[in-house]
Amino acid sequence: MTKLEMELEMVDHACCGNAEAADFVRRVNVYFHAADDLIDEDCNAEFKIKVLVMAQDLYSHPFFLKYAHPLNAVIRTCISTYADSVAWEGSDDPERRTWADHARHCGLDVTLVVADILGGWEYRRAVAKEWREYHQQLALAEKLQAKG
Repeated sequence: MTKLEMELEMVDHACCGNAEAADFVRRVNVYFHAADDLIDEDCNAEFKIKVLVMAQDLYSHPFFLKYAHPLNAVIRTCISTYADSVAWEGSDDPERRTWADHARHCGLDVTLVVADILGGWEYRRAVAKEWREYHQQLALAEKLQAKG
């Protein structure tokens, strides 16, 4: 199974098999990555416009409209955390850089709120454990690959 296939399967699981919720979570992830590219990359005008359209599609998505209050709060929190990570990623302080590296995964919190909405607290905690262990395995694999 590829990394993409694994992550799509994990999203479906986190969303309790709810196709509308899984579509929303996938769109959030694509949007957050595109927004990150606006910060990190030299993007042309057409890409910037595409990101604006992605935002409009996200905030008018049927799942978002049903659960706008908790989803808006977590998305706003993710944006704030992301802003802090951007501010600290180039810091001279290694502790700030380490925090920034971890904080860039804050988009996972949207997935966890969706899991909570659909499956409750215990389900959210189980999904959080699965995702955090998955990301830890990816980080370890990257370190091993870098050592060659």
